[in-house]
Amino acid sequence: MCQLCNRKRCNNVHSSLLLIKTHKFNISAITENSDLSRICKVRPIVSCCGSPTEKLAWICTKVLSSLLDHIPSHLRDTHSHLERLKQLSPGELRGHSFCSADVTSLYTNINIQGCIEDVINLAAEHLDSLQLFGLELVDVHEMLELVFTSSYFVFDRKLYQQMLGLFMGCKPSPIGAIVRVYTFERRSLYIDPHYLPTSSVYGRYVDDAGTIAKSEDQARNLFNRIADEDPDGHLGWEIDYPS
Repeated sequence: MCQLCNRKRCNNVHSSLLLIKTHKFNISAITENSDLSRICKVRPIVSCCGSPTEKLAWICTKVLSSLLDHIPSHLRDTHSHLERLKQLSPGELRGHSFCSADVTSLYTNINIQGCIEDVINLAAEHLDSLQLFGLELVDVHEMLELVFTSSYFVFDRKLYQQMLGLFMGCKPSPIGAIVRVYTFERRSLYIDPHYLPTSSVYGRYVDDAGTIAKSEDQARNLFNRIADEDPDGHLGWEIDYPS
């Protein structure tokens, strides 16, 4: 059964995968006769494999991946966030609750030109840590322009172009998304002394962030300050604070 067109036998070229949203999986709704294809929430991930810009995208990713080491909010995995929390003393945690937030449709809400400028600016700051393979930053800038504005994919034997925001199936898109949001964090969370105790706990994996707060209002205020730095006003958070 093709998961995209519900045909038992499908000859269509979809070039797509479905990522199951495990955190939105309602296991109590499953019965012996359940149709899992209707219960499971999924996200289509369209691949850029075989696209005209695939090799350029690979080079951009190879050059820029080390930038993530210079982003204090970036979490590589769940373990790294748990390690941060373990370093907190009982006194620091007293009166706080852990909360999380998810950026709404992050990739498609990113301004591509602003994203490229943010990536290049951060790369310029940490130029010594980059392996440029003989390239200049101006070359990387031009490649990102081409890769981010020329994302193509095939669905049902038709060729499509991504028109808005970053393309999730494009290799350097996660780096661009992480750097773009970090630029907003840098202008808000990391410059206001009022948020310094919280910023030491704050962590984000692409569009999913977590921190501690004394109240839901404090948590909402923190994430709203980050969102307010987006000049396009597209960055929005869905906040989950324990009741």
